[in-house]
Amino acid sequence: MASTMATRWGFPGPGFQEPRPEEIISDSIFMSSQNWHELENFNDYDYVVVGTGCTALAFVHEVLRNDPEKKVICLERGAFLLPTYFQNLSVPFRGLIGGDAETYPWTLSEKTHQSQLGYCHGYYPFFGGRSLFWSGWCPQPQAQALRDFPPAMHRAAADPRFWSQAREVLNVISTAEMEDPAFGALQAQLTNRLAHPLSDIPSLATSEPAMLAGGHRHKKAKTGFSKFCAAESLLSLVDQRHSAAHANEAPLRIGLNCTVKKIVMDGEEAVGVETSRGFFGLRGNRSKLVLCAGAVPNTTMLMNSIPRIRETAGKRLTGHFLSHISARVPVHVDASPWSQNRSNSLEIAAQCLLGYHPVTKRQYQIQVTAVHCPSPEKDLEELARKCPDYSASAQVNQLRGSENHVLFLCAAIGEFSERNEQCWIRAEDGDLDQTTNIRLQYLCNDEDEELWSFMEEATFQVVEKLAGVEGPKEYWDKFSQTWSTQKPTKHHMRIKGVVHEASSTFMGPEAEGGSVDDMYRPYGAKNVYVTGAGLFPTAGAWNPTLPMCGFAQDLARQLQTT
Repeated sequence: MASTMATRWGFPGPGFQEPRPEEIISDSIFMSSQNWHELENFNDYDYVVVGTGCTALAFVHEVLRNDPEKKVICLERGAFLLPTYFQNLSVPFRGLIGGDAETYPWTLSEKTHQSQLGYCHGYYPFFGGRSLFWSGWCPQPQAQALRDFPPAMHRAAADPRFWSQAREVLNVISTAEMEDPAFGALQAQLTNRLAHPLSDIPSLATSEPAMLAGGHRHKKAKTGFSKFCAAESLLSLVDQRHSAAHANEAPLRIGLNCTVKKIVMDGEEAVGVETSRGFFGLRGNRSKLVLCAGAVPNTTMLMNSIPRIRETAGKRLTGHFLSHISARVPVHVDASPWSQNRSNSLEIAAQCLLGYHPVTKRQYQIQVTAVHCPSPEKDLEELARKCPDYSASAQVNQLRGSENHVLFLCAAIGEFSERNEQCWIRAEDGDLDQTTNIRLQYLCNDEDEELWSFMEEATFQVVEKLAGVEGPKEYWDKFSQTWSTQKPTKHHMRIKGVVHEASSTFMGPEAEGGSVDDMYRPYGAKNVYVTGAGLFPTAGAWNPTLPMCGFAQDLARQLQTT
């Protein structure tokens, strides 16, 4: 900063007049330019973490819980954008989602671009990563839903600490237990209406109130439900570490605008990283490199750095395809299941259902958000803040004229088959930018198409269950922007954009295509570790963040004992 004590308070003359926000933030919270200049290598750090999203938070939180004196540095490729989840802020911030804020660090195949899938959702290269804009749904998959996961991952998930500590770090809250006036009677009715088992929808295996990652707040606070963001929790952790520095605790450091381009290897040992801020050494047994940048960026780094990994990484690529179905049911009609206990204020509820295709056993998930909004103009702001799934939220045009209805916003996701050889990541050796030198492709095979259609039919069955078999219901036509008694077609329901990419560096025997061993180490590296959904051999149909964090915490616990 150009300001000096000699010109403080405007004496003896005007001081520096052009303070830069990014420098002010870095100097007070993150690593300043001076810190970077003084840093020649990372040898003094126990852990060098690439990324600042949910898995980075989970790993760092668990490391410092077990040993507060560990030294950790997190490297974030982007800058500081928001201090919390965008939905917690005022309306103008909602324009940040998508658009130029979302980046695509790959070349997309033309076949994907021309297909019904269209593309794969990108990354947000800022402090906090995707947690600034994610949905926050955190269902806990049962053991049988972790299909083809290796024994080591099943053992980790069976540990009593696994799910409880993952829920703790994400502050997961059930919609049935929220202390918020918007969540109440409607949730009880929704849960009762979709109580498991549903004999008329036999493919559904589980049904429970939605588990959502909520913003941390004091127990006596009066404010209602807000969304979780890793950035907010990491900032809190940085603050705690600095406050306790006098107790021999080395402060957690976070460096922004530091893109890791390549891991420099000496045989099987990582001896440094090439970054946008220069080369930093890792020589010595103390420093361990932990990749928390997301499935695709992690895969790209490994393919560019460890020749042995190219034999397996990216050969398998899974994720989720989506369909959205919105329906409404009138409240004030004879025998309506929703006529009782209706409030004159906003009501929100959410339910999560997991099902299996009866033949292939592939999984699908239906996320049902119910909304009763008797005063759209008055309640729109509150609904925008609290709706469990922003991408499947009630629109203004849907709410107007629906004051005497309950809206059901159904987001269904299905898993790509891990046997789909049309989905892959491949190295593009001619691309000089090592952060983007890959080509990515997603296409549906026959098994995927079969599950997609089956999932959509199951969603219609859920709507029938909600309305009553003979009950009146209408579906939203997104093209005409009107309600209709006609069911939407595939063209209306299916959403472009693959989400929750997974399996690109899955844990398993190398001879069977695995890229990572039981200790989360990529084959061919001794002091490099991998987190995230890239570890999953199959995608399942559940939102992946909770198990991603659980496995990141398991990695932290394992490294504590080595």
